[in-house]
Amino acid sequence: MAVDLQAPSPLPLYVRMASVLRERISAGEWPPGTQIPTIEDLREHYQVAEITLRQAIRILSGEGLVLSQRGKGTFVLDRPHAVTDRALIDTALQQFSELDPTHRIDIIKREPGAAAPMWDWRFGTPAKDYVRITKRHIDVSGLPYAFFVMHVESRLFARLPADGDKQDKIIRLIRKHGRVKLHSGKERLTVGVAEVTEAEQLQCPAGLPVARIKRIFLDAENIALFYGAITYRGDRLVLERDFTSDALRST
Repeated sequence: MAVDLQAPSPLPLYVRMASVLRERISAGEWPPGTQIPTIEDLREHYQVAEITLRQAIRILSGEGLVLSQRGKGTFVLDRPHAVTDRALIDTALQQFSELDPTHRIDIIKREPGAAAPMWDWRFGTPAKDYVRITKRHIDVSGLPYAFFVMHVESRLFARLPADGDKQDKIIRLIRKHGRVKLHSGKERLTVGVAEVTEAEQLQCPAGLPVARIKRIFLDAENIALFYGAITYRGDRLVLERDFTSDALRST
């Protein structure tokens, strides 16, 4: 049976597709040196467009997991651990920076001169001050599905296009215009229930299950340039995994 990738999700389809393929490689279904199924076979199995699969495979290639050879196919590399930290952080930033084109960004407020957030989970050295941005992401039906409180180092934020955060994700703007390399990063996922402010912003009942993600990115000097706290409605967050050992075999 094919995995259903059509359920609503804040992540672009090709990013979820890359996750499914990555799981199969990690599980050893496709050992090092073997060829993964063709684009046509994958397209038929997962019922997604060819461009989606090519974008997903490009992500895996950037991570050093596979190598595509023109006219021959795509093969699992035998030493994926040789991928550099730089390649891994670039891949992560690419995935975090994608926004579904049918969704929109609702900026609630921007507050300059803010201090670093007082999280119980932090690493790196806080910068002098930040611009704190509070926003929501709204889906095509008009329903908010994610609530953000983000801190961007003040001088870095000043280099970004004015009002660019109304049209694009902050991480994407930093990659394109920040003139800085994000050197390392960490993420933490927890599950809980919506607090009052979260429930108001996500237009859901207080107590609804939510997923909370916190992200921190540092520069080469170990200065925290970016803090991101994101709350997703529990009924809108989808994690796709394929645990089938013979997923391409007819059943």
